Amino acid sequence: MRVVSDTALPRDYAALAASRQAVTGQLMDLLRTLATIGLFALGGLVWVCQPKYAMGTALIIPISPPQIAISLGAALSLLVLLIRGRGRLPNLFRPGFASAVILFSFALVLAGIFVHLRPGPYLLDTLQFLDRWLLPVFATLLLHLALLLRAPVVALVYGFCAGLAFTVLSIEAAKRGVALPVGILSDGRYSGYLNHPNQYGIVISGLAPFLVFLVQDRRWWNRGLAVLLLGVFALGLAQSLSKTNFALFPLSLGMTFLICALGSSRALLRSVGVVAIMSVLLLAAGWVGLQVLRNYSPRDAQIVEDALIDPGNASTVEDRENVWAEARGFIDQSPIFGKGPGWSEDNLMVNHAHNLYLQIWLDAGLAGFIGAWILTFGTVVRLGGVAREVVRAGWPPSERLRLQVAATVGMLISIMGNSMSSSFHTGTFVPFAVLTAISLIHPVWLDEAAQARSESEEYARG
Repeated sequence: MRVVSDTALPRDYAALAASRQAVTGQLMDLLRTLATIGLFALGGLVWVCQPKYAMGTALIIPISPPQIAISLGAALSLLVLLIRGRGRLPNLFRPGFASAVILFSFALVLAGIFVHLRPGPYLLDTLQFLDRWLLPVFATLLLHLALLLRAPVVALVYGFCAGLAFTVLSIEAAKRGVALPVGILSDGRYSGYLNHPNQYGIVISGLAPFLVFLVQDRRWWNRGLAVLLLGVFALGLAQSLSKTNFALFPLSLGMTFLICALGSSRALLRSVGVVAIMSVLLLAAGWVGLQVLRNYSPRDAQIVEDALIDPGNASTVEDRENVWAEARGFIDQSPIFGKGPGWSEDNLMVNHAHNLYLQIWLDAGLAGFIGAWILTFGTVVRLGGVAREVVRAGWPPSERLRLQVAATVGMLISIMGNSMSSSFHTGTFVPFAVLTAISLIHPVWLDEAAQARSESEEYARG
């Protein structure tokens, strides 16, 4: 019988513990890498939708790929968090009135749709609608798990930018004869891998605040990247020829700049100057663009000129007024319950009501209509809340504050864009859901992930 000395046991246990620690560290590094790749991929996927009625060579996909990814990822995240918390979930959402209001608005919309959950030709549309309006919660679960693994949230922002760059390049390649499944309308407007050029423009304007997030970063490569990406965003907007987003894009940049500068009077004054210079440059670029548009698409040039001279009488508004009148007529037939998801695509002259509030009334009835207005109110309240946080924190704002300012401004811009369109009833609700997750997730998770990233960078430099 072999006798083990007393001094050998501690040495063996120490070696075993060190080995286990090394394996655990390698496993965590692997999971962190996978989570980072996942965030980047999610950012890129928000530019892909279910091209159900795009013209040209668009693929027909039964359900939005990012919607599938978020839903499956959320199921995995929920399982992991329940196991980790021994049956209890952590506090995912920031406490406060705004979060409660926004989550209540989602619940109202979901309640309005359950009436239509029955066998029939629109059952798949109804199930997709339910899943879609749960995406903000699903995206929050997914983001929380990534933050627990210490994945950098900036990977998601890089994904947003890479996805747009890929879309812009795809459209330019398609213009030159390369067979790619990008959407193009008969008037020469492009939608990329989304359903419609207006939706393409809304997503561009809604994600534009992250350019400000990058340009205010202390890392020089992020600032340089933001400057380069400004041209990519502008080119994407020109491809969409979305008149509404020609105004919303600079508004989103200006709002984000000014809110992020509220922590210092000097920074605020500097930001006002930057916004003023940007406005002059954008006006000049807009004038040049209008001259080019006269040769490229005289009809769209005339629409833009009419909108500038008299916005209320512009043909783009008049066309929508006809659609709005048609939608209101159908709403009058069923004002309480609406018609249900999918019905509009088969019965309205242009497949949807071209207005968020009318469309959701058709889809989810009066409860959905009220929920949409409550969502708008809650987003405004949330933006006021994050602005107050910036004031209290002082200058410069932390990465978490800049991130949540950008996300909340993006939410509001997306809602404003949908006053003249309606992308929330389709797969382009995905970008809005991701923005909501960033805005509403509990700040402690973002702060801890940012702190861990900072310590890792300092350790690497040392």
